[in-house]
Amino acid sequence: MVTKNPCSHPGDIRLLNAIDDKHPHFNEFKNDYVNVIIFSSKGSRPEQHKMSGGDLDGDVYMAIWDELILSHLTKEQIKKPANYKKYMADVDIESDKIEDHIKRYF
Repeated sequence: MVTKNPCSHPGDIRLLNAIDDKHPHFNEFKNDYVNVIIFSSKGSRPEQHKMSGGDLDGDVYMAIWDELILSHLTKEQIKKPANYKKYMADVDIESDKIEDHIKRYF
């Protein structure tokens, strides 16, 4: 289970597959990539974007692989990810309050 921190939407929680020594590409990763998440670039929408619009520019992700937790989670319980749009900087801004900015953003 992987999510972006902070997790702001139920659809930000993703069930992803980790590779093990039986995976055909395991040997390509085993020495150089330990304790990291490598997101695939395949597909119409990257997994990291499905998690609060993540874009790998310093975002923090959390991975949980504890079987006790995961054994209670089914694919049916995973919600669809939200559609996140990029924030448009050319929006007419009338207030300099951070609260107003956050309200506009969300």
